Amino acid sequence: VQVFTKNQQQWKAPPLDPGAVREWRSRVAELGWQDRIVSHASYLINLASVNEELWAKSVDLMTQEIERCEALGIAFLVHHPGSHVGTTLEAGLANIARAYKEVFRRTKGARVVSCFEGTAGAGSTIGGPFEHLRDVRRLSEESTGEAARLGYCLDSCHLHAAGHDMSTEASARASLGAFDAMC
Repeated sequence: VQVFTKNQQQWKAPPLDPGAVREWRSRVAELGWQDRIVSHASYLINLASVNEELWAKSVDLMTQEIERCEALGIAFLVHHPGSHVGTTLEAGLANIARAYKEVFRRTKGARVVSCFEGTAGAGSTIGGPFEHLRDVRRLSEESTGEAARLGYCLDSCHLHAAGHDMSTEASARASLGAFDAMC
């Protein structure tokens, strides 16, 4: 089950209501869904940004997203890696790794796994080729030393749009095999 813990199109969010958190956690436990819920981070976040103001706002919001997931007991937080518009892919990847170093410093001890989502990969968007996903996770792991807090999310529609054939069982198996080999 995928949820948003806040409006995904806004930078600010009201704090979580403690009563709602208790009710949420109780219902999740009742359903036995403790490890079956994923939150999707705000679409506004761009950890790859060359614009320092946008990068800092993105780091702040990513921190908030992890804190909200931790409070709600949500194990996985999915997000788009970002866009390197105005710079190179390498610089964008380095900015993401730098962002994760700061985010994980701020959220030390959190159990939430941040999952880089494969994207359609259009223009300067990072995440279409599997190499992007491999490199962003490797660089983020190197900068944080926290491999267990980093993962992947594969969206079949995004994969197909990026050119990874998902149209038949055989082609999907081949695409996922290529992902496994690369990542």
